[in-house]
Amino acid sequence: QGYGNYTVTLTIMNGNQCADTVVMKNYIRLGKPELLVRNLPANGCVPYTLTPQAVITTTDPVISVLWDFGDGTTSTLQQPSHTYDVQGTYTVKLFITTASGCTDSLVIDSAVRVGTKPRADFSADPLVSCAFQPIQFTDLSAPADQWLWSFGDGQGSAMQNPSHAYGSTGMFNVRLIATNNGCPDTMIRNNYIRILPPIARFKPQPDCNDRLHFTFTDQSVGPLTWFWEFGDGTTSTQQHPSHQFPALGTYVVRLTVTNGSCSHTTTQTVRPTQLRPEFSPSTTTTCHDSPVVFTPVGVPAALTSSLTWDFGNGVRLSAAGSTPITYRYPAVGNYNVKLITTDINGCRDSIIKTTLIRVNGPKAAFTAANRSGCTGTSIVFSDQSTTDGQHEIVSWRWDFGDGSSQTFSSPPFLHTYYNTGTFTVKLTVTDASGCSHTATQSAYVLITDPQPRFSSVDTVSCPGALVRFVNTSTPATGSFTWDFGDGNSSTAFSPTHRYADTGLYTVKLFITDNARCMDSVVKTNYIRVVRPAASFVVTDSASICSPLEVQFTNTSSHFRSVLWNFGPGEGVSTLQNPIHFYSRPGLYRVKLTVTSAGGCIDSAFTNITVFEQSGLKINYTPLQGCNPLLVNLAATAPASVQSFFWDFGDGYTATGPDSISHLYSSFGNFLPTVILLDPPGCAVAVAGIDTIRIRGANVKFGVSDSLICDGGPVIFTDSTTSSDPIISFSWNFGDGTTSSLQHPVHEFSKAGLYRVTLTVHTQSGCTNSWADTIRVVASPRISISGNTRVCVGESLRHSGVILGSDPSLLSWQWVFPNGNMFNQQYPPDQIYRTPGEKIVMAIARNASGCTDTARLVIQVMPLPEVDLPPQLVILSGASDTLPASYSNGVNSWSWTPPYNLSCFHCPQPIANPRTTVTYHVAFSDINGCRNRDSIQVIVRCGDGNFFMPNTFSPNGDGKNDRFYPRGRGIHSIRALRIFNRWGETVFERMNFSPNDAASGWDGTYKGKKAQADVYVYQMEFFCENGDLVKLSGNIALIL
Repeated sequence: QGYGNYTVTLTIMNGNQCADTVVMKNYIRLGKPELLVRNLPANGCVPYTLTPQAVITTTDPVISVLWDFGDGTTSTLQQPSHTYDVQGTYTVKLFITTASGCTDSLVIDSAVRVGTKPRADFSADPLVSCAFQPIQFTDLSAPADQWLWSFGDGQGSAMQNPSHAYGSTGMFNVRLIATNNGCPDTMIRNNYIRILPPIARFKPQPDCNDRLHFTFTDQSVGPLTWFWEFGDGTTSTQQHPSHQFPALGTYVVRLTVTNGSCSHTTTQTVRPTQLRPEFSPSTTTTCHDSPVVFTPVGVPAALTSSLTWDFGNGVRLSAAGSTPITYRYPAVGNYNVKLITTDINGCRDSIIKTTLIRVNGPKAAFTAANRSGCTGTSIVFSDQSTTDGQHEIVSWRWDFGDGSSQTFSSPPFLHTYYNTGTFTVKLTVTDASGCSHTATQSAYVLITDPQPRFSSVDTVSCPGALVRFVNTSTPATGSFTWDFGDGNSSTAFSPTHRYADTGLYTVKLFITDNARCMDSVVKTNYIRVVRPAASFVVTDSASICSPLEVQFTNTSSHFRSVLWNFGPGEGVSTLQNPIHFYSRPGLYRVKLTVTSAGGCIDSAFTNITVFEQSGLKINYTPLQGCNPLLVNLAATAPASVQSFFWDFGDGYTATGPDSISHLYSSFGNFLPTVILLDPPGCAVAVAGIDTIRIRGANVKFGVSDSLICDGGPVIFTDSTTSSDPIISFSWNFGDGTTSSLQHPVHEFSKAGLYRVTLTVHTQSGCTNSWADTIRVVASPRISISGNTRVCVGESLRHSGVILGSDPSLLSWQWVFPNGNMFNQQYPPDQIYRTPGEKIVMAIARNASGCTDTARLVIQVMPLPEVDLPPQLVILSGASDTLPASYSNGVNSWSWTPPYNLSCFHCPQPIANPRTTVTYHVAFSDINGCRNRDSIQVIVRCGDGNFFMPNTFSPNGDGKNDRFYPRGRGIHSIRALRIFNRWGETVFERMNFSPNDAASGWDGTYKGKKAQADVYVYQMEFFCENGDLVKLSGNIALIL
């Protein structure tokens, strides 16, 4: 099933249905091999010697190891040694095979990198510098592909040409390890870099008595001058100045030190701080062991280092920052609370609140006078709880540990236990203030219910034998009384008993535990007392064969062990069903002795006989004659022989009785043999004494064809053999004709079965014959039915027609010009994708293999075609001809959908749709072949659909008196607005029809004629295809 550890269980059972089981945990281990190679990956310089160490973990021995070192060399050693002579990067592979055939492999890519020795070298600029100034290091190694720098100040780099700034002063050694494909070289330049001082450092020290006053201690390296800037506009040139800040706040203090031409600056943030702590509790009155949350107030987290809480009972707790803290008071009383704050400068402030917290609550306690009993026992509990001196207890909640609980308002406290076990009891008391406390006593109550149990390994025994009883009752203490079912009893814990007579006995056990709880168990007919009865059967008790194999099968009852005695000089056995071999003739008395549980004995006997083989022979007559010759044979053998296997010496055998007849069909000399079969499986061969001599001819001939379709010639070839010369041949062809030739040729003209016989005569006067059958079968006759014309893409059906009466079932093979082939008389309809003249062929074959072929010429007509563009674009409200051009012979058309077309059954209708639509045309030609195509007519609405004049003259002359939208293919005007040059709306109309002068602007504004001027219009309209068009323009009003 997979890798893992498997537990094996073996269960055995004897004839008395007694069983035993042994379990071997994790006995079979199937583990996948685990491979590990130490010393890899590795690198070095050529020549490089690798000694890999393979760590192989398997559940069975490793029988083969194969290493592949990646350079074309291998090894079968488990701990090999290999030298790489050529620079490169190599993959190492390890393959193993275990004794059970398990295999595994490990592939380590880039396991070994070896290269030629490089020359490490480098330079730096500058060699003398101030601290914190960058120095450029340049690699001069060759060849190299990896670099490892050590700058002498604990810093390093893996770059080829790094830049480094030193943060300390002095002389520094520089080291470069240059590596070429794993092969390293090292260059060290001692005291190579010199870094000049100074380096600025200082420490601020606050004055906790004056929070604005700080002392600054210079800790710089090698300074000659100092310049301090305190961030409040003041400075100092002292080495260790003191400074008074003007106010609490944040100041950036800067120190600049110099030494010759080098200088360095460092800064620190200084925050003079004064905390004024305050806090509030979540409650001032609480129950003991209940949480109280103390929240600091006015303690900024950014300015606070830590808080220390003193809860007034000797307990102090610290907290980081200004976070709240939770505390539970364990005892009743009044408590002072103090908060001590430490700011970021280490200065302390504090606040104390006296008698702040009052803690109330009772203390639970209880006892029980009687803590044990049987199931159903009631236990009385006594309350021993105490109050806080101010509040009385008002509620007692008991958890009795058996899954039940109860709340009381006053004593007594009584509970009945119905389950066995050891129970933990809890009491929770609640006083008038609402405070509670719980007392728990583990394993406080013991309830018992004794469970009597016993067993015996001697449940089957014999009279007078010792029967052992094992007491497994719980508890194992108390008193025990046994009733053995035969009138006897015992008070021992695990007694023994002897039963005087056979029978089935019921055993009873009565138990009383130390709590005086009682129970009993009865096992009906538990002990079976029987006497053994020996018996057995054998596979063979008499035989002529030696050694004689006898299988003994024990059929005894009520036994545990056996002892076989196979007769004088034949030994003994303790196997349940042994096999014994008797090698010498004789009479053997076999005895089986069985011993039962308890030691009682019984025996059974039988005789085994092995006969002598002298006197075995066979007789037979006649001893000579012409073939075929019938010979009678008889064997003489003991009565124990149950079967005779005859070998007649001519290649034929038979199993039969002791007397048998055999027909010798061939000439020759033969010596018969009989094999006497004596069960089980014993065989003795007895050979004849006299040779049977037979003369004559073995007639045989061959044919050129044993099956002919519709008739034809057959060549007969004689292959007769004989003991003396053949003087004549006589052929009978079965159709009334004969021949005396040795190798004749005969013509069969009609269908039928013909029995052909050849008879030969030898010089010694022997005659013999042999016959064979010639079959002449009529071929089937078929034709193909179905149409001979079809259009491309349409189906055409053909079927096979049987013209003659052939009684056999025909098999069919169709070859269609579209590449399909089928093997039934009625093949499926065929579809042809290319036009032209084609041939359909069918071949029918009868059961004898005779065939007929039929062919049919068909004409596949091409489909009509149309030349039609995929799309046609027209303006909304316009129409156009659908430009379809058809192939010759098209005489039928049908257009869909039949909307907005000038005709539906014409080749080129005129379309004027209002919206975009796809028209489909189905057409056919004079051959009835059909095709279809489609065209999408896209209806667009644009500049060509509308007209807006750029001038109008509302002077009442009836000409151009109104400004309104005009056009075709327009469904409605959504909005028309006209503005004067100041942006005022002089005209607006919504949702009206186009080409309606009455809906347009009459040139008035607020009931008066508008001034002659240029106006701006904005218009939105819907086209008939649903498009919304927005446009704007200018209109000149002329008076």
